[in-house]
Amino acid sequence: AGGEALGPRATPSLAPAQPAAPSARPWPAVRTVGAGEPVEIGRGQVLTLGADQVCHRDTTEPGGGVEDTCKSVSDGNQAAGSVSIQSSGALLRPLYIGPGRAARMTVEVDGEVFRAQVLTLEGNPGYAVGYAWGSGVSFDGPTPKVRVSDAEGKLLAEFP
Repeated sequence: AGGEALGPRATPSLAPAQPAAPSARPWPAVRTVGAGEPVEIGRGQVLTLGADQVCHRDTTEPGGGVEDTCKSVSDGNQAAGSVSIQSSGALLRPLYIGPGRAARMTVEVDGEVFRAQVLTLEGNPGYAVGYAWGSGVSFDGPTPKVRVSDAEGKLLAEFP
């Protein structure tokens, strides 16, 4: 076994592997929760869905975050067939109110698109809420873009 060369040796690439394109990743499954069931969504944040409101609690606040911030889904402040967005720092919370079954929500902030986990109640509550962790939304920055679609990809609502 001599020391003869067998040809050029392949060198491993030092370039980082490219992450899967967003369209190649599977969408998170819609999570159905019970009314009044606290849902821990990470980073000390809790969402609770009810028949007529969605509540958010930050348990990292002094006293363990005993106060909920709630948004009505039935008072008429948001039209049926529309989506709104709430933000608490890096937490992005789209809220869809309407007849369709929301299965996919995205929030675009400064050109970066975040896929939201969709939460809904059993049955046909007439709304769904999502949550995603992003870089946050500033009142001084550009308006985030939100899109809500059903499981087949049909657009149900968008904001703005």
